[in-house]
Amino acid sequence: MISEYYALRRTSIKDLAAYCGFLVGFLGAAPLAWPRLTAEIDRGNFVLGLWYFFGIVAIAAVCAGLLGLGVGFVIGSLWERYHRYRRARRSRNNPRAPVERRQGPDLTGRRLDSVRFFAHTVEFEFGGLIIGVSGDAAIVAGGTRIAYPEAGSRDAFCRVIGSRVEEMRRNPAGDVELDLDSGWGLVLPRARAVVRAR
Repeated sequence: MISEYYALRRTSIKDLAAYCGFLVGFLGAAPLAWPRLTAEIDRGNFVLGLWYFFGIVAIAAVCAGLLGLGVGFVIGSLWERYHRYRRARRSRNNPRAPVERRQGPDLTGRRLDSVRFFAHTVEFEFGGLIIGVSGDAAIVAGGTRIAYPEAGSRDAFCRVIGSRVEEMRRNPAGDVELDLDSGWGLVLPRARAVVRAR
């Protein structure tokens, strides 16, 4: 699945570059089209001069906007490659800490009150207890597993707000697995969980 995180930012970069290109083309073509306008005014043909002026400015703006769109596409792709490389390098240099440090709270019986999404974490609030997960939190139902930040993951996580934790266990990798009364399950990377009480 395509990550919403990268797609949204690539689109923003591309749109901003296209807008800047259009604006530069529009404003930059005006001094070039001005002599044509003044020449037609001197000949007594003001309307034709305006058509030439607006035509030159509009064509230059659209061409510069298309050029900006292409440049934005390239910049967005390069940014995504750099960001993925940096994330991969950071995860290689900072491996998961041993899971024996802390057992964490028992969430059994607690209700999932809210889910908040940040740039690098997802926060789950269970009855006043907030768990911030910086790993790949996932939601599971049957054979379907959706991990954040995959497409549709935000909607899937928000769908289980209000559910209660029926069972809590740890898998061999040290991740916390929660069975909810709604039939869904949550998988939280235990080693990266940061717990605080509100």
